Amino acid sequence: TRYLASLGYLHAQSSAERREHQLEHTKRRAAKRRQRDTPLEHEWQPAEAEALEVKRHSQDLAKERRQVEELRQKKETALREERRLRELRVNGGDGGDATHTCNVCFDECREVDGITCKHLHFLCDGCFDGYVASRAEADDRFATGAEVVCPDPGCTNPFTVKEVAEHVTEATLAKVDQLKQELAEKAAREETAKHMEEEFARRERLSQLDKAVSAAQKTIVEDILTLKCPKCSAAFVDFAGCFALTCGACKCQFCAWCLRDCETSQRAHQCAARCSEKYCGRNDYFNPIEKFHEHHAKQKKKKLERFVADLSDEIRQEVGRRCRAELEEFGLGIVDTERQMDADRQVAIALEHCDDDAVWE
Repeated sequence: TRYLASLGYLHAQSSAERREHQLEHTKRRAAKRRQRDTPLEHEWQPAEAEALEVKRHSQDLAKERRQVEELRQKKETALREERRLRELRVNGGDGGDATHTCNVCFDECREVDGITCKHLHFLCDGCFDGYVASRAEADDRFATGAEVVCPDPGCTNPFTVKEVAEHVTEATLAKVDQLKQELAEKAAREETAKHMEEEFARRERLSQLDKAVSAAQKTIVEDILTLKCPKCSAAFVDFAGCFALTCGACKCQFCAWCLRDCETSQRAHQCAARCSEKYCGRNDYFNPIEKFHEHHAKQKKKKLERFVADLSDEIRQEVGRRCRAELEEFGLGIVDTERQMDADRQVAIALEHCDDDAVWE
């Protein structure tokens, strides 16, 4: 009996496995048919099924969002009315059941469904919300500002931010916040424009002395203290090797001693040899770089003295103050003519009061 029972169990198990295998085979065949270019008419296209699923999911999500928003609005409305009723009870009121006439629509409304200014002008929440929204979107909103005042003619009583927030919708409150942001940005732009105008006016008020000093400072720094290519004015500091130089910018051939454009390399070498004999005492293209710096330091000093000699004492003093760092770098300086004259005058006076023997001693 046990043997026969076991045979029946095995037969049933093998039958179940066969049915499961057939079902799996049917599924595989259906999947292959769906992958073909011409699927069966009663089967869904994969793309259509996916699009339908996405559409259904989007609809469900939008529905859930609407429900959440409705619940939130109901909760806020209930909390707002509960807060008003509590405040009225604390202040000894009648629980907010008293009615008032709206000064705009003339409807009878409960006290808790509107706002009252300090001069007892009552507006229902609907009219007040529309009034605030219109002020936030009006063409003259930048002139009137973001402050909300009583709309009654002749009344300028302002409402607090808390009062406005409690009696308008979120959309209107967002418009008021947007207006505040625009006003802040407008004030920032006006402040920046004001500073720019002041700076422009300050520059326009620069005296002729300041302009002359700036021009003289530019000439000293760029034309006297800076060594340049004689053709393209590219600045250079020093070099190594031959005193017949080639500009790296324009390929100009010039002499490092006199900074003259020689046009060709041969002429540049000839000029460098002549200048070397003149300034260094040796007819050679190659010389120590120290001789180059020593020579041009003397040239800069001569040019500086000739340039400042034509400037007024006031301009000379200011230029010396502004160019002190650049001049000290090259071991130069602008002589203060007034101080030098005072020193010479004091020396002359001292000599007048001394006799010849004391002078010789």
